[in-house]
Amino acid sequence: MQNYVNPNSPKCPNPKSAQWILDKDVTLWDTKLGEKTAKVFKIQTKEISTKIKDIMYTDDNKTMLKAKSFDAPSKIGKFTARAMTRTPVIGLVVSAAIETCQVVNAIKNNEKPEKAIMKGALRFTSGTAITAICGTVGSFFGPIGSLVGLGIGAGLSYLVSKAIK
Repeated sequence: MQNYVNPNSPKCPNPKSAQWILDKDVTLWDTKLGEKTAKVFKIQTKEISTKIKDIMYTDDNKTMLKAKSFDAPSKIGKFTARAMTRTPVIGLVVSAAIETCQVVNAIKNNEKPEKAIMKGALRFTSGTAITAICGTVGSFFGPIGSLVGLGIGAGLSYLVSKAIK
């Protein structure tokens, strides 16, 4: 699968589109909000080399993933940075689009617009936050812990979403 979205791979059907996707595949930490968060919490970022193959890896281009390490005066700052790295912007856009459809449907079914919008905003923000927080807590137990935490967060997000409906 990696070769199909690696613009350097001969198996990639459309290198230009693949590069566009890779350029847009950033986390919340990699946005202006991340820059502002780093300033507010005085977070320092350090790149760490890993032995994990990057998506751009080929036999001719042996690139490895870089991990990020965060240092901040407060534990909340470090935790926030780690949570933001678990929140992909593309995922937020897709979630927002899905939630917008649910809000429009609720309004079509005679729910007051302000109530439908408020419930949609609560579902969207709580789902994003719960998943990121649980994934971050799980990350203290390694990569598998992070995945388990994300899964638990997704499950809790579903329960919260049902409660809000």
